[in-house]
Formats: sequence, structure tokens, C-alpha cells
Amino acid sequence: MDSPLLIPLFILSFTDCEKSEESSAWAEGSLVADFLRTGNQSQAREQAAKLKDEPVYKMVDACLNHAPPADVDKDVRELAPIVSDFHDPEAKYMNAEYFAACGQKDIAVRLMKSAIAGHYCPYTDLQTNAMLASCGARRSLPSCYPPPDNAAMTLLPRDRNPRAESS
Repeated sequence: MDSPLLIPLFILSFTDCEKSEESSAWAEGSLVADFLRTGNQSQAREQAAKLKDEPVYKMVDACLNHAPPADVDKDVRELAPIVSDFHDPEAKYMNAEYFAACGQKDIAVRLMKSAIAGHYCPYTDLQTNAMLASCGARRSLPSCYPPPDNAAMTLLPRDRNPRAESS
């Protein structure tokens, strides 16, 4: 039986999110990551400049615009402990990509290892992301494999799995 409270709360949350400035900032920030993943640094630089009031994009803006190393290091020192404390492994991984793009391999690898240990496995991204290639972080990460195509079918013995083909 569905709870009547769940539907209104879900609709309210979706509507609030849709109208909030934070959701558009998230979308704008996603463009920075997309441009960096595909190796388009000029568009990433342009997009990060629009968002440099946010700490992560301030760091990205500084490194993409070749700010003095002391400035980038200051941003990294401020941001790294915040991201390290994230409980969500996906959020750790996504932010680790920015550290990798800025040449902060040690921090990026530490965060990505933590994300993978937290059962976040972005298999395709690990293979194709230009941000990881730029600092060589990919070589330092543990193996992360996609589940086999028949993973759901291997959970139950054949005679108890309704999805298994009969012989």
C-alpha cells in the first residue's frame, strides 16, 4: 500500500529542485566536467570562469588559467579536506576528477580509491575520461570491472531463477 505522504513530498521536492538556482548551478557545473572529460579545455575554462564563486570551480578556473602555483595550492588545500569528508562515493569520484584535471594526482587517486572502495565503479569513465589521462591517475587506480551481463541470473541457482532459460 502506498503512503499518501510520499507522493506529495516527492512532487514538492522535484518542483522545488526544478525551480531552485542550485539545480541550474549544478547543471552549469556539469558542463565544466563534460568539457574536461572530452578534453575541451577552452570551453571548460570559459564555463568554470562563470562559476568561480564555488570552491571547486574556483580551483578549476585557477589551474586552467595557469594561476600561480601558490594560488592553486591554496585552493587545493581548502577543498581537499571537504571532498575527503563526503560520504557519497560518487560525489568523491566526481570531485576527484577536478583534482586530476588540475594535476593533483595524489589527491585525485586517494579520492578515487575511496570512491571505488565505497562501491562506486564508473567503469566506462575510468577508460575514457581525459581528466584522468592528463595526470596519469588511471594507472594508479585499483581494477574496477563492470558486472557481467548475466549477473542477475547468477544470484539464484538455475532451478530457482525464473529468468533463467530452461534447458
